[in-house]
Amino acid sequence: MNRKEQFYQGNLVYHDSFEDYHQKEKIYKELYPDYDLLEMLDVGPLLYLKKDGKKYMLNIETNSFLTGGSIDSYQMVDTCHYFTLIKNKKKALFSNEGNQITDFRNAHFYSKHEYEGGYHNRIRDLDSNFVLDI
Repeated sequence: MNRKEQFYQGNLVYHDSFEDYHQKEKIYKELYPDYDLLEMLDVGPLLYLKKDGKKYMLNIETNSFLTGGSIDSYQMVDTCHYFTLIKNKKKALFSNEGNQITDFRNAHFYSKHEYEGGYHNRIRDLDSNFVLDI
């Protein structure tokens, strides 16, 4: 028996039908019929939407757009539940609840596991002295 046969015996079957995902997707498409649903973020109550070529990040709990209007895109911060919204080539850091932490600025946010008198998870900005313990 070769190495591949040792690990693979029989047919692999993925059992998740994603019914809960498809139900949520259907509900959100009905609630926001004028928008294309680009993504349902799993970090918080957020929807990434598109309308007339413009993109938006919507907090479904408050039913409001995070920046009050359109954005260029968003980007997750490495291995944590924080993300940046990008608008006019500038980034602002947001929590997974959709709370804005920084102003829009030139930034490169990243998360890091550091030791300083104990282990800490932190978000840092390469372009400034910004540090956030998470």
